[in-house]
Amino acid sequence: MDPIDIEINELRRFLEQNGSADTLETRRATNRIRILQYRKAYFAEANPLLELLRAQGFNVSELTFLDRNEQPYTKQQAMHLLEHLNSNYSVEIKRKLARGLINIVADDQLSAAIVSHFRNTSDESLKTEFGQALSESCTLANLDDMVEFIKDTRHGEARFFLPDGLVRLMGKKAGNVLLTLIDDRDFNTQIIEALGKIRYVDAASSIEKYTTHKDGYVRAAAKKALKRCSRVAPSYPNLPPPAKLDDLGTETVYETSIEFDIEHVKPFLQHINRALKFKLPSRDIAEYAIELDTGTEQGFIFTTTYRGNTTKVFLCISKEDIDIASLLFYAPIEALIRELLQQMEISAEKKGI
Repeated sequence: MDPIDIEINELRRFLEQNGSADTLETRRATNRIRILQYRKAYFAEANPLLELLRAQGFNVSELTFLDRNEQPYTKQQAMHLLEHLNSNYSVEIKRKLARGLINIVADDQLSAAIVSHFRNTSDESLKTEFGQALSESCTLANLDDMVEFIKDTRHGEARFFLPDGLVRLMGKKAGNVLLTLIDDRDFNTQIIEALGKIRYVDAASSIEKYTTHKDGYVRAAAKKALKRCSRVAPSYPNLPPPAKLDDLGTETVYETSIEFDIEHVKPFLQHINRALKFKLPSRDIAEYAIELDTGTEQGFIFTTTYRGNTTKVFLCISKEDIDIASLLFYAPIEALIRELLQQMEISAEKKGI
């Protein structure tokens, strides 16, 4: 018997033995049965499709991995995905199929098919998946459709990924369209980010009001975009040239790190400078962290004094999300790293991190 069926039968016997008693255990058993039944129904639908996809040239072990292809899917493979999307599968299965359309070869026919799915899909979660596929795969032949969709509020939050797609297709010319949507609550953070990417100077005054928004994510996006939309290019006069850890030139290295909201970078570094008598350029490092692209990192080597001796410290700034940064410190002196860790804990405790 299937392991899922075995567990369901055991849970049902437990419920029968306990009658109609409403206890934590019976509620857990009832919820567990629902979960198992859902999984059984999902696998009954997903497994035959997975086998069919493998026969059609998809090298995936699960439907969830359809969007993890290193090379773009061929037109034929993309057509297979679109054919399956026209079949009577559940929304969850279709969402996974739609994600496979994110990385496909550029083709007007495929682009038109994705446009049709976005236009005619009523489920917002599935429409959002088609929106991401459009963002990555829409061609210039369907640019007018992209502009239509991004302006149409009836598509709601399903437009989440479309600003990036418009920038990909139009470059700076997308700014005229995006700026008119900056106050659309469905996806205004994505609009702000897109305007920043193309350094759309005319958006600066409209973006500035969001730098004091109550949501930290929105504030961080606005501050970064505002810098990029400034008429003056950002400069960090006190930062040394970018470096790698190997440039530290020592075999023995100790390390410690801390992660926090981007707005805490500068005050934390100021605290370190006071506590350890460092001279780290806190303003430049904090401004650079704001400007750094999400999902990337950059290292620098600073020369400082520790207990009367000159030493070098490697600092890596890592940007996990638009409003979150990690600072990773490396140094050849273990005591220095221990003191850094101690000051991190003190600073974090003060801020309730």
